[in-house]
Amino acid sequence: MTKVLGISIDGIIRDFLSQLSKVYDEQIGKPNLPVTSYKLEEHFLFPGGLKELNQFLYLEFPLEVFGWAKEQSFNVMNDIHKLNEKVKDYNYKIKLISKEIGKSKSSTLFFLSKVACQIESIQFVPKEEDKWDECDILLTTDPLVLKSKPENKISIKFDTTYNKDVKSNYSIDNIKILLEDDIFLNEILNSEFIEHKEIL
Repeated sequence: MTKVLGISIDGIIRDFLSQLSKVYDEQIGKPNLPVTSYKLEEHFLFPGGLKELNQFLYLEFPLEVFGWAKEQSFNVMNDIHKLNEKVKDYNYKIKLISKEIGKSKSSTLFFLSKVACQIESIQFVPKEEDKWDECDILLTTDPLVLKSKPENKISIKFDTTYNKDVKSNYSIDNIKILLEDDIFLNEILNSEFIEHKEIL
């Protein structure tokens, strides 16, 4: 049976935070940067708190935030295409997974078309924690997702300013590591559970 390497779209492929900062600055004012916590309502302030932030994201400006965002790093989608071919040798496939609500779904599909995404499996989920239902291994930046990892799954943390203190099975700071370090990739894909390791 083919296993699934899940990759979160935001923070890995899509530079969501930079685009949110840009749109917030244009529409509301200066956000509280840098983002050191993934409690976004602490950095993007609204009188109505998280509820109003979600309205801003998913009802008022989903295309501007999710659709017109840039890639997280240069040519990252191409690197993921290469990784998808590589993991097939281990009986894995890549699935792109993202929490999307309402109009952010079509906006995200627009974003993926802009970066010429060729990954066949894309899954939208209503809650961040639901990402674990879609994969065996998950590469993500999100602290909530990392903290909610089931015991029988493997987490790969992509290091950021807002997840430094969050534990994971593995940590990386560049997706190219998974392409270039065959020993490291082999260890991840062939392990049921391992102690935390950092590859920098």
